[in-house]
Amino acid sequence: MSLKVLIIDDDEVVLYIHKIMVMNSNLSLDPITFLNGKKTLDFLISDYSPAHKYLLLLDINMPIMNGWELLEAINSHGLIDNISVIMATSSINLADKNQSEKYGQVIAYAEKPISEEICQTFKNLPELAGYFN
Repeated sequence: MSLKVLIIDDDEVVLYIHKIMVMNSNLSLDPITFLNGKKTLDFLISDYSPAHKYLLLLDINMPIMNGWELLEAINSHGLIDNISVIMATSSINLADKNQSEKYGQVIAYAEKPISEEICQTFKNLPELAGYFN
């Protein structure tokens, strides 16, 4: 099973920074970026395969479809088995962190921008460690 890393954020500068951090940390050499949850959902529906594990670095506050709406859509489409999510957000609201814990596929919560060092810690998460040993 291969790991596909998707970075979802409505800020193009953040997308660029996160892509560089993900690549420099070898979390993924070819992350896929999206500016909103709707485009991400469309991609997941068309690309979803049991042969892949999908890691989403997901922002919360975005136009068109925010992070919470994307998580709900993933669940309603039954795309939960091979998807892990790291909430990468500027939100310091405790309610957002608590809400993220309601979704089984959310494996971490990180303040953005993420750094290369933070990406290295992601590689040690139990849900991902097997891809980096």
